[in-house]
Amino acid sequence: MTSPVVRMLKQQVPNAEVHFLTKKSFDSVVVNNPFIDKVWTTDGSLKDVIPNLKAEKFDEIIDLHANLRTWRIKQSLKVKSSTFNKLNFEKWLLVNFKINRLPATHIVNRYLKTVEHLGVMNDGEGLNFYLDNSIQSNNQILPSNFQSGYWVAVIEANHATKRFPTNKWIEVVKQINFPVVIVGDKNDAIVASEIENAYGVTGVGRLGALLAIGVTQHAANRLGETNLGAWVQEVLARQDGVWAKLTEILGGYNLLGNETDVGIGRGLTNLKATA
Repeated sequence: MTSPVVRMLKQQVPNAEVHFLTKKSFDSVVVNNPFIDKVWTTDGSLKDVIPNLKAEKFDEIIDLHANLRTWRIKQSLKVKSSTFNKLNFEKWLLVNFKINRLPATHIVNRYLKTVEHLGVMNDGEGLNFYLDNSIQSNNQILPSNFQSGYWVAVIEANHATKRFPTNKWIEVVKQINFPVVIVGDKNDAIVASEIENAYGVTGVGRLGALLAIGVTQHAANRLGETNLGAWVQEVLARQDGVWAKLTEILGGYNLLGNETDVGIGRGLTNLKATA
């Protein structure tokens, strides 16, 4: 969801040098982005990365996460900063009491508020995800029995309210007459195993995040949504799609209308998304 901010900063701010700090587990989401000059990673501890960030002598910090760790970084670097308003109280009111005081706008537009003072304007190009150029085709990723067609079941989600229930995944997967690729992270291993055991191990495989995007680029049918930690989303099934998603009130709807808003490097820009 933050990719438009990176792209517009790089394209619209003269001579901008854009660095991006993220957790090591998420670096595959941004490492191939051509609008990022350098990717910094942390394993959760900031004691090693902060001195290196200080040495860069940044002009400004754009804080798109707004948590305790990013506060520590801003306090340590002591440079100008602009911070995303997470509207946590407003979200709490909505989730717990169904009182809606959230702005009627996409979350990307809220992210862009952090760079408006730099003259950055929405270019209307949506989200981006860029593949590793070494991922050329599914022949390099999937076994031979997947080459004639398959479904992708994206089971990853951090919160139970965002997950499609395991028993429902099993019901759906049992009705699919194609091999199935299960996409998730290490925390989804138990659910993946349950689906595999119910389906029968033959014809079911698992992939990591970056390879999963390569697979969905070439997939004939998809089931689920790709989240990948940073809301690389809405690469959805063109037919018979089932997925769980956030309420649109929170700003997580299709950014560009009827077309999918994910632009994938080397293709996948014109798929229809169902809502």
